[in-house]
Amino acid sequence: MEKIIRHIGDMAKLLMDVAQGGYEADEPVKCKCQNEPFGILEIEPFDVDLPPAEPKPFTIYDYDDSVKRVEVMSRLCGRWKPTGNRCEIEIERRGEHFILYNLKRNGTRTDDRYTLLWNWGDVYYCCTVNKMTSLALDIETDTLMISPGVDYTRVVEHGE
Repeated sequence: MEKIIRHIGDMAKLLMDVAQGGYEADEPVKCKCQNEPFGILEIEPFDVDLPPAEPKPFTIYDYDDSVKRVEVMSRLCGRWKPTGNRCEIEIERRGEHFILYNLKRNGTRTDDRYTLLWNWGDVYYCCTVNKMTSLALDIETDTLMISPGVDYTRVVEHGE
């Protein structure tokens, strides 16, 4: 079993060398282990003119995703009224962040506020260390669904 594992490791290394072009095209490639019953692996070189691959720079920041994040999360901004017997919420943009505030019955903000997070198209916020709350907006009915929780409808200001 040990010989087979060593052989598989050598074969993987050999195939990586072939794939990266680290071999001489004039002679066949031989496996270093050459243990019986495996013998010698011969790979014939092939003629393919591939254009040199241009390395893509590694970036964590994706501009398109950032634009989409701002567009989607900007739709959430405003005051929202629950369908159940709960207090209203308000979502507001503060610089690069979107903040969710819980409102008292009289409409003033409580001390509870949560930063909305964007993760691969999903919007959520963390209430506690181990609880995440997801948000979803139904554009047709202008309903904000908070899971777990209730649905909220947008409060329309008289000036709008």
